[in-house]
Amino acid sequence: VTRGINRLLPHIKNFRAVGDFFGKYMDGFFKMAHVLPSRARVQVLIFIFQIAKSDMYSDLAARFMTLLYASLESGTLLACSLSEQYFDLLFSALTEDFHEGRVLGFLKRLFCVGVHCSSRVILAVLVFFAKLLKEKPVLKNLLGFKKEKRVASGKILQNKKVKQWGNEEGDEVEVVSTGTNKIQEETTPKDKIEEPTEKEITQSEHYDPSKRNPKFCNGDKTALWELLYLSEHYNYLVRKFARM
Repeated sequence: VTRGINRLLPHIKNFRAVGDFFGKYMDGFFKMAHVLPSRARVQVLIFIFQIAKSDMYSDLAARFMTLLYASLESGTLLACSLSEQYFDLLFSALTEDFHEGRVLGFLKRLFCVGVHCSSRVILAVLVFFAKLLKEKPVLKNLLGFKKEKRVASGKILQNKKVKQWGNEEGDEVEVVSTGTNKIQEETTPKDKIEEPTEKEITQSEHYDPSKRNPKFCNGDKTALWELLYLSEHYNYLVRKFARM
């Protein structure tokens, strides 16, 4: 039934009325997307996206993107018989998405899961990424290895002066990065510098794959290190595509 509805929806002119009609049943569709077999889950995800894409700024669209992000966790949909339709759904959803950090979070999870799949799935992921890269050039941020940043006095610094935390006199700390990754600090007095806690650093700078919402996983704070692993893969085609 869902498959037939998915074929019919693109030809409907008054799409808003259809969305209002199915709106009261959305909770049931979201539940089915979690418990149904792989083939049926893909069809339900496609159906929800067709309803939600009319307004990507709505709460329904945000809820759908969280659901789609959760569907990537196990990797079963990447290797099911409807994997082609699932990749098409991912491509459509990510190209429609306006939040760059969320798109980067999706890609990071896709590669984290994909490296544990078969060569066929890995090749599909690499082709998908190359295709998406043409639509969203901002994704090149995941390809570069970012310059290492140092933390001093509770703030992230890079060749600039800031006031340290907890210093009532307003003394300044100058951080100078060198080729040997050493930090030279000039302050008066030195015993007043307070180092930030590990929790403060983790919340702002580290990629967190445990987040349920891809918007808050800090996907823009990491890189696709998985490409380094795939560039040494035993499959020749995987190595070739990963090095391109």
